[in-house]
Amino acid sequence: MGEEEISAFLSHLAINRNVSASTQNQAFS
Repeated sequence: MGEEEISAFLSHLAINRNVSASTQNQAFS
């Protein structure tokens, strides 16, 4: 894996974490 692929993969994980966290917050509020 190249640095660009790793960077894109980490960005993808971070975005997914943010999305799942915000949907959980909406569900609990």
